[in-house]
Amino acid sequence: MSISRAEHDFDRLTPFLELGLSTGLTDTKLFHRPFTTLGFVSQFTGGTKIDLGGNFSIGGSLYDVLPAGQQKMYTKLIAKKSTTTAGAGKHGRAFELAAVTSGDASLTRDNGGSAWVEFSPGKIVDFQIGYTHSVHFALDTVAFSMEVNLGKLMKSANRY
Repeated sequence: MSISRAEHDFDRLTPFLELGLSTGLTDTKLFHRPFTTLGFVSQFTGGTKIDLGGNFSIGGSLYDVLPAGQQKMYTKLIAKKSTTTAGAGKHGRAFELAAVTSGDASLTRDNGGSAWVEFSPGKIVDFQIGYTHSVHFALDTVAFSMEVNLGKLMKSANRY
């Protein structure tokens, strides 16, 4: 996977753009899909983060997934040789119907958005809670993350 990111601080506002090219759709920090894919995919994300002061910030972004050519979708919900389903398959949710599904680019095309709140009590640890909505698959997820900057952690440990 190749990801490029551009961002710039404008006082408290930090807009960003990301472009990803890969041979499979990847999860993000806030959106863990119930499937993985195999096939060429480009992912575009744009958004902004706003520093609220007092170690808090909020952010929002929109994303678009543009696959090309043949795609395969591997569900995380159904065992490989199972004959059961994990749902009705509405909203293009082929991952609910079979362990593996093959199709054209429309199989994995998606778009949606995320919103989050971040708390950064120091320079080493960040906490984040966020919500993501997938428009195409009609999926809603809530995620919590904790990031540790190991480089800064090691530097602070070396001072003692």
